[in-house]
Amino acid sequence: MIAALLTAAALQGTTAKASVAQQVGAVSIAAADSTSREASAGEGITTAFVASNHSNAPVAGVVSVTLPSGWRLLSRHGELRIAPQGRAVLVVSVAVPRAAAAGQYALVVRFSGADGKNPDATLAIRVRARREVEVALLEAPGFVPAGERYTATYVVSNRGNASQRVRMR
Repeated sequence: MIAALLTAAALQGTTAKASVAQQVGAVSIAAADSTSREASAGEGITTAFVASNHSNAPVAGVVSVTLPSGWRLLSRHGELRIAPQGRAVLVVSVAVPRAAAAGQYALVVRFSGADGKNPDATLAIRVRARREVEVALLEAPGFVPAGERYTATYVVSNRGNASQRVRMR
């Protein structure tokens, strides 16, 4: 049975560094297709990692990843066993929260083997900026004679996930 327990760390506001592969002891782990991905807030991401056993003996361990704050793991995982000179594919699915700010995040997958060696691989995830501003009329006079000045009150809300500059005249 191939499975893994996942965890990842947020690097929002910094550059998420992607590792191609890391071998520690008999096991290496790497992102299967790419070391970086883009996603929109509120969307799901599914990606694969490959764990390889470079020894002539079977290995067993646990795969772990810590998700950025507020992110949710959608796939189920548990213990991982890899045959001698074998490989195991780990499919990892996560949900990016709708409220996730635009920026860089990292998903770090680590194999913790019985030998105490812990190789890992990092997938950099860039959450795209979503620009959405809502302007709602709060208060205004019901009637204004032509040519007269009046005052109206509006509520301006940022419904996106990135800072917005708004100028009203």
